[in-house]
Amino acid sequence: PNAARLGVRLWVTDTFGNLLQRFGRWYRDLAIERRYPGEEEHPALWQLLRDLAPLQKSENIPPLLGGQLLRSILLGRAWPQSMYTAALQRIHADKNVTYYRAALIKAHLCDTTAKGATMSLDKEEQNKGYRLGRLFAVLEKAQTDALGSVNTSLRERYIGAASTRPCLVFPQLLKTAQFHISKRAKQHPGYDIRFSRLVSEIMDGMTAFPPVLSLEDQGRFMLGYYHQNKALYPQKTADDAEN
Repeated sequence: PNAARLGVRLWVTDTFGNLLQRFGRWYRDLAIERRYPGEEEHPALWQLLRDLAPLQKSENIPPLLGGQLLRSILLGRAWPQSMYTAALQRIHADKNVTYYRAALIKAHLCDTTAKGATMSLDKEEQNKGYRLGRLFAVLEKAQTDALGSVNTSLRERYIGAASTRPCLVFPQLLKTAQFHISKRAKQHPGYDIRFSRLVSEIMDGMTAFPPVLSLEDQGRFMLGYYHQNKALYPQKTADDAEN
């Protein structure tokens, strides 16, 4: 409360083994491919919370979220719904699916759904939200390949609408992508064929874009986007750099 006093918010008495098991569950649920090599494989709680705060400033962290999350970890309870919604809200606000936000979304899906979620790209996943996230990443890559750096990227302009009301956005995105593909194919023959194959693989059996995505499917959209984006831009290893 002040410089001379401390307040106890949570007191837990348990065995060390039980605490290790609960922290192990937390980090298993959280585990996902890192976007960049320098990112923490086992991020600290403060790093995750800061990524959910506006402007990524510690003073902007939602005041109750840290306590709720630590309570869930220490007591072995379900991860707080507020963690999941905060991750989606920051993505919509910042137009950026970061490593920490994707990890928190994966942790929530592992905790609340029977099939959970994978660490890396799952080409067999049939969930529409996940597949549309993959498709969005591919369309963004086509724009980047054709135009390079632009003032407002596909992600910055459309990721919010694409992840909530796909039927209103994706037909136009696919139409625009044809221009990007044609431009790129003139310089790199065969690009259009490779692009079409990848889109066909992602869209196999999907006859229409859903009008809306549920909150769970919005999370799977962001996870599919993150996984596909990671697969499209693989990190070079030390051996690759030497070669």
